[in-house]
Amino acid sequence: MTLGERWPSLPIMKTLVIGGTGKVGGACVARLRAEGHVADAAARSGGEVTLDMRDAAAVENAARGYDAAFFITPLGPDETEIGLA
Repeated sequence: MTLGERWPSLPIMKTLVIGGTGKVGGACVARLRAEGHVADAAARSGGEVTLDMRDAAAVENAARGYDAAFFITPLGPDETEIGLA
């Protein structure tokens, strides 16, 4: 059962997923879209939104117009392999 089926009045949200081109972020984008939400992947390259996280003004500008944002990043270089194995 999807969230939309469980709560039909749940609004469709426009969501920015920072890290949305990675393994976990990509799954988040896919699930949001499957639930009927608009989800844009943001990454250094390869996403719908190109974003340099070192530029605070760029992050602020990129987030404008979105209802929600997820920031998905591994805690360490091998976290993805360990956590998702």
